[in-house]
Amino acid sequence: MRYKIGDLLKTIGLAKATYHDERKRIARSHDKYEEAKAQILKIAQRFRLRGR
Repeated sequence: MRYKIGDLLKTIGLAKATYHDERKRIARSHDKYEEAKAQILKIAQRFRLRGR
């Protein structure tokens, strides 16, 4: 069963503007640890290859 977003928002008591603002915020959020995660992954892969 499919529901309209307007009906769902009304049911939970959330304004459409708030819903859309949150969607935009989440879509453009930046992971401040992205570079660190990439470096950690690189190091882990390097050591994984040495262990074989």
